[in-house]
Amino acid sequence: MEISTSTVKEFQSAVRKAYNQSITEDEARIILADLVGYFDVLAQINHQDKLDAEV
Repeated sequence: MEISTSTVKEFQSAVRKAYNQSITEDEARIILADLVGYFDVLAQINHQDKLDAEV
């Protein structure tokens, strides 16, 4: 999955404002990819829970 440059820049800005820390574009891309992966796992668990509840 490709993360857009504008999303990366927006995330870098949010990190800078929230934590007063600068991160590189590569670091931002890694963090964002990890977050997407984490939420994908949560969505899969939720979906499976709903399927199990139907049975």
